[in-house]
Amino acid sequence: MSKKIQCKKAGKRAQFRTSSKFRQKAFQHKRQIVSQNNCGFVKKAVICIAMLGVISTAFFIFGNLACAQEKSWHFEKWFVDIQINSDSTFLVRETQTVNFQGNYHWLQRDIVKKDLRQISDVKVFDEAGRQLTGDEIEIKNQSNQTSVKINFDVTDATKTWTFEYLVHGGLRFFKDHDELYWNVVSSVRDVIIDEVEVLAHLPQPIEPSQAQQRILLGTLGSKQESQNWKFLADNQSFSFRGQNVLPSENFTIVAGWPRGIVQQSAQDKILPWLK
Repeated sequence: MSKKIQCKKAGKRAQFRTSSKFRQKAFQHKRQIVSQNNCGFVKKAVICIAMLGVISTAFFIFGNLACAQEKSWHFEKWFVDIQINSDSTFLVRETQTVNFQGNYHWLQRDIVKKDLRQISDVKVFDEAGRQLTGDEIEIKNQSNQTSVKINFDVTDATKTWTFEYLVHGGLRFFKDHDELYWNVVSSVRDVIIDEVEVLAHLPQPIEPSQAQQRILLGTLGSKQESQNWKFLADNQSFSFRGQNVLPSENFTIVAGWPRGIVQQSAQDKILPWLK
């Protein structure tokens, strides 16, 4: 074979190898571009899905928070009027003003019987003065408490009811004075009371210097006190006030007067431990 023919064939082989390498590099470059584009697309898709997940979760959380915030209730005012009788019983009238946000169907007042002989004559009145009857009210007398449940259908409204009951064996008798020691609010409660006002009336007037008063606040065992009390000008009424009584906190009033104003019952004299 001549040198010219060998050179021509070598040139063709070189040209073929060169063009083949070029096509391989071009193909690899194209695959790299496609791979990079695909990776970019996948990354974008993952980011979009993650963002949608975050948005959905946030929507779920804030939606639930909004729903939770939509339904709430608390006592705007808890007004108590106590008439102390000469036979040592006392009549309690609790006027509770309740703010409801959302739909509610019942409210229950549990009156603890610790150191008491009896709770009787239980009644509940609406804000128009009408006594609740039938399915509107449920009264359960138990050994440790009297439970009064009222049934209703209320949505986004402020309602007022008055709970009335007669307490037997609720006064305390000492050598030099007699005393009303009474937690006027329900301590089994998970809402705040904005305002508390109490009036306690004796069966007859006394000298202002003979009146004794205290307000005990906080949960059981607390030593917190308030001085927001006074003896009124009629000389037979004790006034007590408070604000922002927190959930589970008590508002206990103490009113004292000289012996002889109230007659200790025979049951309290003979069997005081059965109160």
